Amino acid sequence: MRYDPRMMPKQRLGQITVGNTEFEVFTTGDPQWLLFCPMIPMGDRNNPTFSSSTIQIPIRRSDLKPGWWKGLH
Repeated sequence: MRYDPRMMPKQRLGQITVGNTEFEVFTTGDPQWLLFCPMIPMGDRNNPTFSSSTIQIPIRRSDLKPGWWKGLH
């Protein structure tokens, strides 16, 4: 399988909660795209911690809803 170097993660911007899923958000080599990586909940249900997964979902910046930057933590 061949990987496009423009879609490789460059810098971690933070985390965002979408529905009940926590995602890590990364910049890529292409400024028009971000990578959303779902995180796996670990440990106690009342006090969960999260671990990175290997799944990476490319999202075009122009497809994001207005105000989504405020959701990063």
